[in-house]
Amino acid sequence: MPRWSKFALSALVPPFFGAVVWAWGERAGMDLDRIGLLVGLLGGPLGLLAVWWTAPEPGSGPALGAGSWDVVGEVPRRPRAFQPRHGLRARLDATLGTGGAAVICSLTGARGVGKTQLAAAYARDRIAAGVPVAWLHAETPQQLNAGLDLMAERLGLRRPEDPAELARRVRTWLEARREPYLVVLDNAVDPDEAAALLPAFGAATVLITANNRAFERLAETVDVGPFTREEALGYLGERLGPLDREGASRLADELDRLPLALSIAAAGLAGSAGLSYDAYLTLLRETGVEQLLARPAGEPYPTGVAQAIVQSAARLSEGAASLLGTLAVLSAAGTELALLGPDAHGPLAELRAAALVTMSGADSTVVVAHRLVQRVVRERARADGSLVRHVHSAAALLTVVESVTREDVWRRMPLLLTVDEHAQALWSALRPDREPEAAERVLRIRYRVAYHLNQLGIGARAVPVWARLAEACELLLGADHADTLEARHGLATATMGAGRHEEAVKFYEALLADRERVQGPDHRRTLRTRHNLSLGYVRAGRPAEGIRRMRRDIADRARALGADHPWTLAARHNLGWALVEAERAPESLDWNAAVLADRTRVLGADHVDVLYTREDLARAHRMTGRAREAAEQLESLVEDWVRVVGAGHPLTLNSMHELAVTYETLGRDAAELYRRVLADREKVLGPDHPDTRRTAEALAR
Repeated sequence: MPRWSKFALSALVPPFFGAVVWAWGERAGMDLDRIGLLVGLLGGPLGLLAVWWTAPEPGSGPALGAGSWDVVGEVPRRPRAFQPRHGLRARLDATLGTGGAAVICSLTGARGVGKTQLAAAYARDRIAAGVPVAWLHAETPQQLNAGLDLMAERLGLRRPEDPAELARRVRTWLEARREPYLVVLDNAVDPDEAAALLPAFGAATVLITANNRAFERLAETVDVGPFTREEALGYLGERLGPLDREGASRLADELDRLPLALSIAAAGLAGSAGLSYDAYLTLLRETGVEQLLARPAGEPYPTGVAQAIVQSAARLSEGAASLLGTLAVLSAAGTELALLGPDAHGPLAELRAAALVTMSGADSTVVVAHRLVQRVVRERARADGSLVRHVHSAAALLTVVESVTREDVWRRMPLLLTVDEHAQALWSALRPDREPEAAERVLRIRYRVAYHLNQLGIGARAVPVWARLAEACELLLGADHADTLEARHGLATATMGAGRHEEAVKFYEALLADRERVQGPDHRRTLRTRHNLSLGYVRAGRPAEGIRRMRRDIADRARALGADHPWTLAARHNLGWALVEAERAPESLDWNAAVLADRTRVLGADHVDVLYTREDLARAHRMTGRAREAAEQLESLVEDWVRVVGAGHPLTLNSMHELAVTYETLGRDAAELYRRVLADREKVLGPDHPDTRRTAEALAR
């Protein structure tokens, strides 16, 4: 029962009960004092019961402030001339009911039949009724994980390190709901991916839109087909005015009465003054789409849809056609206007007028090309040889990732994840063996994203990105290519960052053997892998072996690269860190001081690597009993981090945490500083990141 109903009953029942008791007391001849005492004795427990009954139920409310959790994701807007499709809606309402028990429903049908719009209409109605809604794109695991990540963040459940665990937590939250909640999985492809999220009980409901009938084993199914004849004619009438019913019927039949095709045809007719339905139908039939588009394996296009899309695209200006080709190879979840740039506004207006794209997002800032439009445009482009050009145009937009600096990478994480999704879509659109130049360009973008994720120190998110990249590099370039080896190095580093130290050591050992065989023992990348393996030994609990190997690494780098090369200095810095980790702080004190002097001389006082070394030197001072000196060094260092990379940067937070530890060592109050670090780390890294947990444990201590 909704809480407002409980409050209403709780307000009415106690007074009514008191009146009944009072009347009974008077009738029984009791004096007023006794009647009042009786009402109080019986009414008190009833009031307490009302308070308990109206209290929020476990799992029924948000973890954040009111209003921040009502809608998660982007629910599509109501389109022009929207047809309610009363028959389908009645079946959907009957299946889902009022949201009082866990129900899973799948809207299943071919592409272009309007599944998403039907689901969106239902979602908008639930929102109007006060029911929270989460709209999640589910065509790829990456899209679904990104949506779950956002949903979990809104609900206070965010666990970014493990998507499977995150899905389990969200499902558990849904199962604990005592009030309605709607989750929409739009364009779901893999039933196994969706199954992990589906609640077995509770008041939440899940609505799935899918082309795959395999979802029947998970959900009650509502089959969605084309418009009925009256719906198709009603749509054309609302869009175009008074109908030539016979001509409109012939056109609707030619287009299989598919909503997508009719919207494109209506836009074409509206933009062609005086063009009749029969004349437009003739144009469609003369397009020759069968010669341009091969039959897709497993699922043939309805011919009329492809013809309508090709016909509309053929009438575009050069700029609009180029933009449509670019959108066709990017992610189907949509493309941010900011990524397209200001030059896209004119062509975009033309595409919207032709009903080839729609706008999504609360502020209409996301451009969405329907998946069927994307497929038709891609296949036509492959047939006429323009697909590679579209991929290059899209890749040029994604090179924005190259402007992300080391100091600013943490602020640009949403951009990195967006670019990674688009780059995967580009890779899927290509035939890498036949289009190697475009494929290599896409791989460079994917490498840059993965590299930045490693810089962020969020290894669990970086691992799958590197794994896909290493697989793609091996497919395109071969197992021994330098870029393939580099992708394997990135994967090992991400695995180390995820805390899987023994696994990372095995990756590094195998990679080192291949690098020595292919590139030689003194190649700089071989030296880097060898040194990272030494670091891995330290992190895996074998510090003596790691330190011994590090000393050899430093000698090898000095001989091959020079004593002042940044990589040689980095190896010396890492040895200083390893000495501290091995509790050999007195030895590390002199070592870090020498490294700091050389790094400052070579790189400059404000270089990030110099600031790193200053932190390790301060930590060595604290561990050798010179905590007051360490505190002074760290206070100055925090100011420099704020100036160089910003107040909330993870590197700044590292030194702030170390400063709090030093204050604690000195007997000063460190709690307030720990609280500040913990709040920022939870916001930047998430509550389950090892650094966040370390600060939480220190604050608890």
